[in-house]
Amino acid sequence: MTTPTDVKTLLRALNPTEVISEGDDFVVTIGSTAIKIIGADVDAYLTAKPSLAHTSDTSLSAPGYQEQVVDIQGRGPLSWRLFRESEELSLKHPNNGFEITVGPVSTNLVFSLTDSDAIAKDLRRAVMMRRNPYREKENLNLRDLFSRIISVKIRAPSGHALFNNSRQLRALAEASLYHIAFGYGVSIIPIQSWERSFYSLETRKKEVVQFPLRTYNSELVAYYQLALGAESLILSYLALYKILEYFFTSAAEHVLFDRVKEQLVAPDFSHLKTGKLRELTKTIWRFDQKMDERKRVSPECCAKQSICPQYIMTAKVKGCRMSAHRLRRGQDTTERSGLTSGNRSKEETA
Repeated sequence: MTTPTDVKTLLRALNPTEVISEGDDFVVTIGSTAIKIIGADVDAYLTAKPSLAHTSDTSLSAPGYQEQVVDIQGRGPLSWRLFRESEELSLKHPNNGFEITVGPVSTNLVFSLTDSDAIAKDLRRAVMMRRNPYREKENLNLRDLFSRIISVKIRAPSGHALFNNSRQLRALAEASLYHIAFGYGVSIIPIQSWERSFYSLETRKKEVVQFPLRTYNSELVAYYQLALGAESLILSYLALYKILEYFFTSAAEHVLFDRVKEQLVAPDFSHLKTGKLRELTKTIWRFDQKMDERKRVSPECCAKQSICPQYIMTAKVKGCRMSAHRLRRGQDTTERSGLTSGNRSKEETA
């Protein structure tokens, strides 16, 4: 028989403060929020636990069963109507009994996440954020805290050739995501890690908005707006990268021009000295090598050496994070100032 101690151990990753038995069920206090745990769900998990396996941090598998956490990307009516008629989307094979569902994460997966000494930091933050809207709600259950998490589940009929083939079951589940995405026009992708799964770009809560005293490149402004509004972390990074890429050539040329001018105005330079002409040619040749596309893939290197000194006004920017990479290691830098061309660039019309 399941005891309050067993439930507290099962939920130890959430640090429950109190567990009270109410018949066959339990009331667990997490912080200031009380949630109800169904005793039958606990018994079902403990019974299935020996056969459960984690192929990754965000998946759960068992004989004839595969579950993978997914993320619905994109805003608007298409994503809102995905679960408008029901909290689950279900696909059933007409002949062999296979069933695929997309909906709230299963209780077994939730218990497998909480049945550990620690929980992923980003996942814990998402779960703890869910407590606030539910503080006054009665009969709150554990899945309500994890309601932000959606998974795709596939169940194979007993005796089928794929019943114990978790890899093929996972492939079928991912194929179903493509069919749903195609049918609804909504991007649904598997989450491979909890890290940065629930993210937002760091933004200012409020700042005095000044009247514009110059115009900006409309293309760069569009990239910046895309980075702020995109739900995909990769898309946000690419949008910010495009802003940096815009200045790659001009920033690098500015550095080259300074070096060439230094050599030309040097007291010992003469167009009659072969050695000096060779040094000048070598400087330009090295510049061409650095501008090779294969060596421009790192925004950190380019921004640190050329873009930051020329275009980013570090004294006026508080500093904010780039989601995928930082422009400079160990220091907070900027991502927003790529919109302005600084004092040395020409103003561009929007």
